[in-house]
Amino acid sequence: MSTPPRHLAVLVLTACLALTLSACSSDDGDDGGSTTRATTIAGLKGDQTAGKTTYDNTCAACHKVDGTGDIGPNLVTCAKAALTVTAVATVVVDGQGTMPSYSTLTDQDIANTISYVKGQLAGK
Repeated sequence: MSTPPRHLAVLVLTACLALTLSACSSDDGDDGGSTTRATTIAGLKGDQTAGKTTYDNTCAACHKVDGTGDIGPNLVTCAKAALTVTAVATVVVDGQGTMPSYSTLTDQDIANTISYVKGQLAGK
């Protein structure tokens, strides 16, 4: 029995929405250690100019230079979804889904990059 085209379109749309929401969510099931680091990162003042450099060198390959996503999700949409800096830092430190952990970045590099994404990419 074949699936009618309308039902197939709804199924595909639902799957895409679920993937986007899971990529933008902050539920990473960590053990608390990364939450402490993420809270520390959230307390740092980010430098958007330095953040752009880290973003271009580390993030743009998957999220595109303008943040609209490619392999990785659209960061402009995620940043405008009012995710906290702590939630975003947790994803960067731990990784999530297909995104690897970037725990080797310094806390300041992560704070700078989040400041750039939230301020420059999402602020446009």
